[in-house]
Amino acid sequence: MIKKSIISALFFVSFYSLYLYVYKPQWNTAQHDFQENIIKAQDYLYEPEIYKNVFVGSSLSARLELKVIPNTYNLSMAGGSIFDGLNIILKKTEKPTNIFIEMNLVERSENEKLKIATSEPISNFLKKNIPIIRENFQPVGVIVSKIYSKFDNKIYYKDSIVLNKLVIEEMERNKIPPKEQELKKNFKELMNIVMKLRANKINIIFYEMPINKKVCDLQYPFKIREQFYSYFPKKIFKYIDQPSCNDYETSDGKHLTKPESQQYLIYLISKVKQNNLNI
Repeated sequence: MIKKSIISALFFVSFYSLYLYVYKPQWNTAQHDFQENIIKAQDYLYEPEIYKNVFVGSSLSARLELKVIPNTYNLSMAGGSIFDGLNIILKKTEKPTNIFIEMNLVERSENEKLKIATSEPISNFLKKNIPIIRENFQPVGVIVSKIYSKFDNKIYYKDSIVLNKLVIEEMERNKIPPKEQELKKNFKELMNIVMKLRANKINIIFYEMPINKKVCDLQYPFKIREQFYSYFPKKIFKYIDQPSCNDYETSDGKHLTKPESQQYLIYLISKVKQNNLNI
């Protein structure tokens, strides 16, 4: 009985490994945001591709379909921080040519759980060499997400009452400037990372995602913007300035809707070409 179980298990593992090798899933197999962040990190660290351009940011940038830009990877994390993506880049020997850093939520610190999940030597070695044990290829996630992708193609919109309430809440949060001590700590950390990257001749480009027009110029984003220009002067560093927030709609006051994300992506690409960043 035990022998048959072992043989059956080996057969399943071999068959599933062959399936992954031949039909590597291209759809999103994550069951929740944190798992999706782990998958992004693992794919970047363990796959052999060397990306020329890498974007790091929060959930604001995570919605951007950056695959349309050749040789580009989106390390923006849902509910996460720019420091999550930057520290993952530092872990990989091969570095990109250009790193695009979102400005909006610089006050967020690195996610400790994600840091631990991508820092264990034995686990990293096994997952790099045995793809079947990575988060992206867990059988349940692959099957469930494949079924979901076939039957749930609807686009859901919040009604105007809910949206207005979310925008008001976002306005209240952004009327208060960020805490000086925490902001200073994060900017010092960002400065250290940026200096390391620039020492390796990596281009750093800062960009600011558009948000709801009622929130755009309140105290919180204004202070963040001001600090970026202070720590990273425009005379030295490259910026893709935030477009007019009047031209964009959000689903909650800060996250762009899917059509608006596409609109911003077109703007982003045009600015990259205009600044001769050669992506």
